[in-house]
Amino acid sequence: MNWWQALIVALSTLIVTRVLDFVLTMLTEKSELNKYRREKVSDEIEILKNEVGKLYELASNWKSFEEKQRSYLTNFENDHELVGKFNKYPQIAQAARDTVHWCRIVASCEMKQTDDLIENKKELGNKFIVFMSACDDYIDNLV
Repeated sequence: MNWWQALIVALSTLIVTRVLDFVLTMLTEKSELNKYRREKVSDEIEILKNEVGKLYELASNWKSFEEKQRSYLTNFENDHELVGKFNKYPQIAQAARDTVHWCRIVASCEMKQTDDLIENKKELGNKFIVFMSACDDYIDNLV
């Protein structure tokens, strides 16, 4: 084998090695990026679940309206911002909007002391279950 043939074999081996290294690096980075995105989305949805869960617990417990009035004012003050950040997940945002809306309906019923409070709390429970299912389904489909 002449020196130039050995040089061609060495250069060819170097090129193939570099191309394979580049391809494997790109695949690994893409996998890491997808993993990071899934974790980020999952964390965002968990934050929303916690915030809506607080509203749900506040509205669904049986304390008197006077005891909960300050908490209602604090939590409902910026509820539109809570759901608005999640419009990129339409089903989750809609379910969260419905749950928050029913929390407000229950608060209103408590304030006015209407007779349909029990039915509204049941409906709120149903809306919260739908919301949690939408969140869990979205997170399960990320994997």
